[in-house]
Amino acid sequence: MKWEIRNGLLLLSLLLVIVSTGLIGGCSREGQIKIEVKRIRYANFEPLPEQVASHQRVVDAFNQRQSKVKVKFEPVQGGRQKILIEIAGGTAPDVFFWSNDILAPLVIKKAVIDLKPYIEASKVNLDDYFPGLFDALSFNNGIYAFPLYWGSEVLAYNKDLFDQAGLSYPDDKWTWDDFLKAAEKLTIRKGGTVQFGTTRPFEYALYASYGGNIFNQDGTKCTVDSPEARKALQFLVDLEKKHQVVPALTEFGRLNKYREEMQMFMTGRVAMFFISSFVISTVNQIKDFRWDVAPLPKGKDKRRTPEPGQGILCISSQTKYPQEAWEFVKFACGKEGEKYLVKNCISSLKEVAYTNFCTPPPQHVRIFIDQIEEIMPNPIAKKIWREEFMGTIYRPELDKLFLGIQTVDETVRNIVAGADKFLKQN
Repeated sequence: MKWEIRNGLLLLSLLLVIVSTGLIGGCSREGQIKIEVKRIRYANFEPLPEQVASHQRVVDAFNQRQSKVKVKFEPVQGGRQKILIEIAGGTAPDVFFWSNDILAPLVIKKAVIDLKPYIEASKVNLDDYFPGLFDALSFNNGIYAFPLYWGSEVLAYNKDLFDQAGLSYPDDKWTWDDFLKAAEKLTIRKGGTVQFGTTRPFEYALYASYGGNIFNQDGTKCTVDSPEARKALQFLVDLEKKHQVVPALTEFGRLNKYREEMQMFMTGRVAMFFISSFVISTVNQIKDFRWDVAPLPKGKDKRRTPEPGQGILCISSQTKYPQEAWEFVKFACGKEGEKYLVKNCISSLKEVAYTNFCTPPPQHVRIFIDQIEEIMPNPIAKKIWREEFMGTIYRPELDKLFLGIQTVDETVRNIVAGADKFLKQN
């Protein structure tokens, strides 16, 4: 018995020496296990407070579910410029929010990494996501961003004003001629115009429904001078100049036109409004009248809408922790993270979108999603020069058209000439 006690004490003493000297792997002198925490920066330039809050909730949920990776959420004021400056300066955030229509320059400059190997290694089923979303993010057989959410545009209308005018509500059979007839009856003038029938549609929707486009299919020739595109632009001009059913462009501040149109709809000054899903939570604050949404009117080829805008997540090629950054992106764009999205964001996951987004109001909110089946691809969506062309040639000429400075013929001639010169230089 004494021998057993003596040997037991000897063994205990030996263990104490091993622990105190740190000879047991993974232990410090204090006996605490060291865990290296990888810290990830996530920058996001979304402007709406409710969307910023939803991204913070995603980050908090990810940080709480594990301890090896900690994400720091960095809201960015004033748009994407700060992120671009950090990329150029070599201090890019590990993960950042971006838009599909401005992804191409980052891919060409190798500022973001190809996510396809990570997607395949994680066995993410892309069939769970809406079809077509990855097309805009794919370059040379790689996938350079992951879709977080997307948005589309439909026609919102004031049901009370339609009832007062004795008009039937818009439906999926509506053409642009039906739309115009209703807009004329809904426009009321007493001295000055006090109620407009509608806001001006985006020209992309008219191009789609009339069978035209800004460029040909491979993006090598500007086609805004086609009969279909001309007809679309003339229709938009006539809404103001001939039919006088939309507010003039001069009534708006250049930087806030869409927000001002939305306020006019919310206060009953316009009866129809082309609403983006990204502002639906704001418009849902209406209390003074009943409203709903309908599909965009259709043209001869029955298409209704152009390619949807996407909010996407990219991983910087400067990150020291690409695997850990991917774990966050996978979580944020997966079923757990997507459930924190606010109402105005249509989840890229079909299951989450049909569950969270499709809850009324408005009554027919699902129309936002249903229109994805009628998307018209944008031929220059993945061109590195797209944003420059739109900002320096296309949009300035269109502004002159809607301001009454030049005709449709002059506008399309200037755009085509500018595009030809631009394409040769690029």
